[in-house]
Amino acid sequence: MLSGIKSCLNNQLAIRVSNTTLYAKWIPITSPSISYQAQVQNIGWQKNSYNGETAGTTGLGLRMESLKISLINLSNGLTNSNSHIQYQGYVQNIGWQNPVQDGTIAGTVGQGLRFEAIKMNLSGEIANQYDLYYRVQAQNIGWMDWAKNGEAAGTSTMSYRLEAIQIQLVKKGNPAPGATTFTFLTTPSLQYCTQVQNIGWQNPVSTGQISGTVGKSLRTEALKINIGNLSAGIDGGVSYSSQIQNIGWQAPVSNGQISGTVGQSLRLEALKINLTGRISQYFDINYASQVQNIGWQAPVSNGQISGTVGMSLRVEAVKLSLSPK
Repeated sequence: MLSGIKSCLNNQLAIRVSNTTLYAKWIPITSPSISYQAQVQNIGWQKNSYNGETAGTTGLGLRMESLKISLINLSNGLTNSNSHIQYQGYVQNIGWQNPVQDGTIAGTVGQGLRFEAIKMNLSGEIANQYDLYYRVQAQNIGWMDWAKNGEAAGTSTMSYRLEAIQIQLVKKGNPAPGATTFTFLTTPSLQYCTQVQNIGWQNPVSTGQISGTVGKSLRTEALKINIGNLSAGIDGGVSYSSQIQNIGWQAPVSNGQISGTVGQSLRLEALKINLTGRISQYFDINYASQVQNIGWQAPVSNGQISGTVGMSLRVEAVKLSLSPK
């Protein structure tokens, strides 16, 4: 005996072949589903994908540029007038667009701009019966975890393209299709401050700003660094150590602790900084020092030495930044 099943949008055709007799009957599908269609770099609009299938591409390095999403197979009191799907794209050079719904285009067409993140949610009667799950494949990351009901999926401030997406309706009370922890990634915040000769502790500054002094011949004596605003699902921090006059390299400290000396009038001569934990998989920490008799040195990153060793020269100022790998 042979048996097979063919699925259609609104019905299901069950086929049974027994000897030479063919039996067939239509079986109505009563569960709502979801249809979505991606426009992809160098390809254009793809065919529709349905309830958990992959739209976009994997392994080709192509950006998704726009997306259309619709609810289908609405029945049992659910209609196109009382149930909707809303979605919102985060697009290169634009940021978060205004939400659209029910098959309207999110993203851009013909502008060569990458989709970087998306949020979507159900509204109306269907939202009382179903949860909406969705996950994306992002450049340099791969498949991320499943976001749910309006959460952001993808990345921002990292210039990473979305390459593929899967969307699925799940009956309320049923389990998620997979892990739901790591759905969205954005660049963490970075703050740092220095203690300076004759000044003391300066106010904290953020990514790319100067801490210390320039043109005043004042030594930096100590440093504190903090990482914050970590995306859900990743951990990590910052570890740093200083070479100090008459002491040499100190043991590393982390996350806002003091590296250097306070009240001893000793110059900070060099430093090394590393990211720790999972954030180190996705970001580099970059730093540069202004050094006595030298000026600003070229930036280094991820544990390399900035400053000088064995030259008795003071570090006068520093600049730090984070960048996606």
